[in-house]
Amino acid sequence: MLNYLINIDVKLFIFFNQTIQNSVLDVIMPFITEPKKFLIPLIIICLGVIALWKRRGVIIILWGAVLITLSDQLTNSIIKPLVGRERPCVALESVRLLVNCGSGKSFPSSHAVNIFAAATYFGEKFIHRRREFFLIASL
Repeated sequence: MLNYLINIDVKLFIFFNQTIQNSVLDVIMPFITEPKKFLIPLIIICLGVIALWKRRGVIIILWGAVLITLSDQLTNSIIKPLVGRERPCVALESVRLLVNCGSGKSFPSSHAVNIFAAATYFGEKFIHRRREFFLIASL
């Protein structure tokens, strides 16, 4: 069963990495995966939340930061070492790299865990924006 799942995973990776690759996605995907590119919008959003909700906004932002830190540490310090899955750029041949391969293990994705933790938390705090949070996380 595990080999079957790994085979599906590899085929999906090749589909996204090679089959549907195009010049538009080659520009969009590195932008989406680079956390530094989201720093300015993130700061603006945090300041907006604080401006609108004052003390409650500060508490919401701080708890969000704590949650993301905990999810990141859980992923990188516990789950990744237990799973031990190599990154596709190490394990597979002919991988198209748009960003650096990175070090460490690949599963689960820290980016994915952190952004879905944030989407879940902020989706509970701002229910009317829940869909948008999960849409952004799904990218």
